[in-house]
Amino acid sequence: MPKLEYCSPLWSPCKIRDIQRLEDFQRYFSVKIDECSGMNYRERLHHLKMLSLLRRRERYMIIHVWKMLDGLAPKIIEFNREEERHGVKAMYPSLNHEAQDRSG
Repeated sequence: MPKLEYCSPLWSPCKIRDIQRLEDFQRYFSVKIDECSGMNYRERLHHLKMLSLLRRRERYMIIHVWKMLDGLAPKIIEFNREEERHGVKAMYPSLNHEAQDRSG
């Protein structure tokens, strides 16, 4: 189901309704597999060695942040590594409020 995961580090639904709709799509197609008849959704995922779309998207986000930390992907946010006690903190860039006022 690669099309359901296309650009998942960049776009991932945050509304429960949207997440559920995507998950329902995977649930619908996984039930069509002959080997999985009579299994519930979790059993089908386990049998097919798959994770739910939500878990895979979480995994992709974690991998993407790791790549940004190691310089393997462009940094879209800054990270502060100075405080070792608290780990790495993400520093989001401040919004340009003047540009927003002009566009609105």
